[in-house]
Amino acid sequence: MFGSSSKNQAEARSTSAERGCDHPDCAEAGEHRAPHSRDALDSYYWFCLKHARSYNAAWNFFGDMDRHEIENYQKEDVTWHRPTWRFGGNRRMSGEARLNAAWRRGDFTDPYSIFDADDVAAARDPGLCRMPAPEREALAILNLPSTATDSEIKARYKELVKRLHPDVNGEDEQAVDQLKTVIEAYRTLSQRSSV
Repeated sequence: MFGSSSKNQAEARSTSAERGCDHPDCAEAGEHRAPHSRDALDSYYWFCLKHARSYNAAWNFFGDMDRHEIENYQKEDVTWHRPTWRFGGNRRMSGEARLNAAWRRGDFTDPYSIFDADDVAAARDPGLCRMPAPEREALAILNLPSTATDSEIKARYKELVKRLHPDVNGEDEQAVDQLKTVIEAYRTLSQRSSV
């Protein structure tokens, strides 16, 4: 269990003339190391091979722990016995509530609009707040405001179809994919009203 690696064995052999076996009443050279205890894993006894084997056979890392202590040790070992806490820290307030509170206080910045993409769009166009998500997405694809009339939607659709049509773009797959997206957006908007 606690045998030495070849490098450590070579180091031990080079000093073995100076070091004897730490087992009482043994005169052999101490070439094999074994830890003093669970709490002192980097301080060692040096034993001959016979006594290192008997020490390793009797070694029990969890010997003086009960089941509960062993389970706690194994749980803490996942984080290398370092302190941990729940993500977010404050258990009384949800993550979204903390984010909103920080936003209101003004001590939270979101330079890439990751957390407030819908809020930014809604601030630019308040009518988007009241719309279902598929309609908002469709208007965004067509690059139209929430106040777009049926004739404006139809005109924008025709303009994009002419621009993205395969007859104009050849076999450009990106244009074909964009055309499919535009057609789907138009279908979504035409279902909400008679465009």
